[in-house]
Amino acid sequence: MPLAWVPDVWTNSSRFNSRFDFKREGYALLERSAGAKRDITYFTHVREVLAQIPEEIAEGFGRYRPREFAYCLNVALGSLLEALTRLADGVDRRHFTEAECAQAIQLGKRCRRAARNLQAAKQRQIQAPKNRLPGKSAVH
Repeated sequence: MPLAWVPDVWTNSSRFNSRFDFKREGYALLERSAGAKRDITYFTHVREVLAQIPEEIAEGFGRYRPREFAYCLNVALGSLLEALTRLADGVDRRHFTEAECAQAIQLGKRCRRAARNLQAAKQRQIQAPKNRLPGKSAVH
């Protein structure tokens, strides 16, 4: 359900559809839970952290520089782990059961793997030697 003005390369990336899948499943989990909806602070915090994950990845994508993208992925990974922790807290608060969280947890782990793989690729780009023009010295 991405908007038309969002670049196709970003929205049609099958590798990163999990960033939206996790967020949407988290939203659905919250909506199905009367207890979570009554716990306004919990409900709001979980929704905010779920939204931050694709926002941070999109920000990095839009910067077009490997180092900045890797940084944004690092922030997104932190938000993702926070979201997973908050979902586990929802079980502790009896807002939902572990079984009810299973799909969201699986999607969160898939998103985490994809983000870590992309982060590793960005780190390789950062560490790769820069292309040098013939006849130019690498020493400045």
